[in-house]
Amino acid sequence: MSTLYEKLRNTIKALTESFVEREELVRLALLAVLAREHIVILGPPGTAKSLLARKLCSIINDGLYFDYLLTRFTTPDELFGPLSVKSLEEDQYIRKVEQYFPSAHIAFLDEIFKANSSILNSLLTLINERKFHNGSQFIDVPLISIIGASNEMPEEDVGLEALYDRFLVRFTVDYVKNENNFKMIAFGSAGEFQPEEFLTVKELEKIRKKIKSIKIPSEVQKVILDIREKMREEALVASDRRWKQAINFLKTSAATMNKKKVSDIDVILLRYLLWEKPEQQKRIGQIIEDRVGSGDNRSSEIKQKLMDTKEIFNEMLVDKITCPHCKEFFQESEFHRRGDQYTCPECKKKFRYDSEYKCRTMPSTQLEFTKKQVEEFEKELQSSRDEVKKRRRTIEDQLEEHLWVINVDLVQQLDSEIGVLSELQNEFNDFKEELEKIN
Repeated sequence: MSTLYEKLRNTIKALTESFVEREELVRLALLAVLAREHIVILGPPGTAKSLLARKLCSIINDGLYFDYLLTRFTTPDELFGPLSVKSLEEDQYIRKVEQYFPSAHIAFLDEIFKANSSILNSLLTLINERKFHNGSQFIDVPLISIIGASNEMPEEDVGLEALYDRFLVRFTVDYVKNENNFKMIAFGSAGEFQPEEFLTVKELEKIRKKIKSIKIPSEVQKVILDIREKMREEALVASDRRWKQAINFLKTSAATMNKKKVSDIDVILLRYLLWEKPEQQKRIGQIIEDRVGSGDNRSSEIKQKLMDTKEIFNEMLVDKITCPHCKEFFQESEFHRRGDQYTCPECKKKFRYDSEYKCRTMPSTQLEFTKKQVEEFEKELQSSRDEVKKRRRTIEDQLEEHLWVINVDLVQQLDSEIGVLSELQNEFNDFKEELEKIN
């Protein structure tokens, strides 16, 4: 029998083979289902949004699917079921919800932001609390996840802000771009997914229970807090509730891969959860990747230390001139020009200055102190470079096995950082050579 991890990996592979150029969306939508969260997909019609929702529902053993295209005139009967004539005769206002939205495990609501006021309150209650007010009863519904779709953002000031906010996961799609992929859709078997393995409601419940035991290590907490602070600096603000839901989403990622704690790779998933407007996606994604990729990178700090040391070093340097007659040194603070005449303080003989008579020097104690500083900084640099290389290997391995995170440049980012550290090593080498020339 397959483990949950193997089952999910096989399912993702089969889905991505059927839905070309939708690998990120497939993974994200499946994880949203496992986390019991809702996802909204923004993009033009005809981009396989409803088909993907239907196929996701088919993965759940005995899962009930409901889909509907909303309009400004959609009535509660169309979405929640017709009123029972028999109940009306008994002065009760009860709907026949079987085969309608309140009975579904997975629901696909196309043009979700066309929802009107007559259905909005019931829709919000169903989404938020997974309950439906049917007559005098407040019934629990089996809803796992809603996949909403729209080709436009919700209009402002028409009461849809609360509905939009309830979709934790947000994703944008477009038409297939690659010609070979288009051929698969037009002439091949793309979209013809048939599940070979199924998830049971019991397995989904097991994931929910496991999430409660997943830990957030202190180092990952710091990464998340740094991301939040950087976003706030740039006026990219997410609500406290969204952050809490997002962290639970990260725990689901860890739980489905049989991990005991959230990793910083899981944190990459925040790029789908924190943006409000599509134009914010790129910047928020960059903030997250930069912070996750950098780790405790100290190259800038080490470089600054080297620059400060160089500055102090140059301030402490003095020029000494060698008398060509008695070979004694004497210090001269004035600017030296070829041909200037000097009198040696020792032998009292005069000579005209030539550059070969000059050398740079500094107090021996200061020179030794500077050399020790450089040696310490160089050890720090080597340690940092070793840490980055180790982190690169770790991240490469984590990305290889990760079910949910793809299309990130963390390895390339770390390669770039290793290059920066190598250049910094060259600067250290040059400075050490300069120190050795001091008399």
